[in-house]
Amino acid sequence: MRTAPPDRLVAILAAACAAICEQGADAVRLQDVATRAGVSRALLHYHFSSRAEVLRRAYEHADAEADRLVAVAVATAPGPRERLDALLGTYLLDDEAVRVNWQVALELRRAARFDRELLPVVEASEDGWLAQVASALAACGLRSGVDAGARRLCALVDGLGAQRLLGRLAAADALALLATAIDAELAGLVVVEVSRPGSA
Repeated sequence: MRTAPPDRLVAILAAACAAICEQGADAVRLQDVATRAGVSRALLHYHFSSRAEVLRRAYEHADAEADRLVAVAVATAPGPRERLDALLGTYLLDDEAVRVNWQVALELRRAARFDRELLPVVEASEDGWLAQVASALAACGLRSGVDAGARRLCALVDGLGAQRLLGRLAAADALALLATAIDAELAGLVVVEVSRPGSA
């Protein structure tokens, strides 16, 4: 695979994200991405080794766009609890990058069950997010059940994000539910240890 100029690559990946959002990952063809990006299908083949690579890179692109928003929110938060709120709550806001990230992530997670080429990028993203949340919980003073707490909070945000995407939940309500769950975790009201995949 050759490297495209940065602007062209961003345009292609943004086009792939738009196609995934509109059509679903299974239905996206390379021609759909090429047409949206205003490039030839041959150029896609020149820069990407396969359709699966385009989907993987689109997932990474959508993640990176949302991560930029989160990084700014976390960096400007005044303390550990506010940083934890920002790390999780930014994914529930009314923002185009967040909406695209949810749509692409949900599509690629589902598709990864049937296309093993997509699984590593999905797992890496999930593992990275869990580690960030566990670290933020520890920074707030939680000493036991940190990994389990991170899993619960990430699962909650996943569910709330899906409801937000469907238009079934307002941002303010989602954030209030999240705040209650974070309060419970930090108060030690829910402590269940979980084993990591592959551990005995």
